[in-house]
Amino acid sequence: MEGTSQALLARWYNSGLNAFEETCPTGRAVFEHVRGDLIEMLASGTVDNDALDTLIDTSSAMHHELKTALEQGRDRLLEMHSNGGSDAQDLVEQISGKDGDTNLVTFALGLFDTIGLNQDDKGENAIVVTPSDHMMVPSYPGLPAEGCTITFDRDTALSREDLSLLSWEHPMIQGGIDLLLSEDVGTTAVSLLKSKAMPVGTLFLELLYVIDAQAPKSSGIHRFLPATPVRVLLDAKGNNLAENVAFEGFHRQLSQ
Repeated sequence: MEGTSQALLARWYNSGLNAFEETCPTGRAVFEHVRGDLIEMLASGTVDNDALDTLIDTSSAMHHELKTALEQGRDRLLEMHSNGGSDAQDLVEQISGKDGDTNLVTFALGLFDTIGLNQDDKGENAIVVTPSDHMMVPSYPGLPAEGCTITFDRDTALSREDLSLLSWEHPMIQGGIDLLLSEDVGTTAVSLLKSKAMPVGTLFLELLYVIDAQAPKSSGIHRFLPATPVRVLLDAKGNNLAENVAFEGFHRQLSQ
């Protein structure tokens, strides 16, 4: 290829842009600047070494100048956006708000009690959860056979690698919810309603259903058809009293 236009072009790539040894983000800008002289040399079929050296020096100087400017620009952009902007800040605030959610702690501990897991308080916001002999199921989702140490505090979890941070999305929480909704054991209960306003022997049947659309997660169907609870409260005559008797008020009067 010596003495051809391809040899001239290879020399320009190598000496003018250093394109063979590193990524060359400046190639298009440098080419647009020198394209007239470069194409004229390629088309002439002869190589003027002095003219080629001048072209390479011009291209190399422009390449390094643009590369330096790009690197400085990248650094400035990183400095400006390293915190992720306002969207990231909003996300941090949402996460912080959920970290302080006491409902999660109450729910998780109640869930573990219902399933029959052992819970040992180890202090410093840490709880050791282990399987027990009186669990309602043979195994609990997300819980190793030897148990694990959990915490609800993010700072504590970050300071200790042996702790698992529990959130609403953690497999132990999601798996426990699925277990209660799908497991045949423990989905019925008999309670005593103490009320002087009703005759002795009055019976009620309360049914709780969850309507859940079954489809691949990728379909996004739960955005439009989320899991929806349905409550039915029947008296001895088959009348549905659910709309007239609030769930929370009704359950506060029940005793096991």
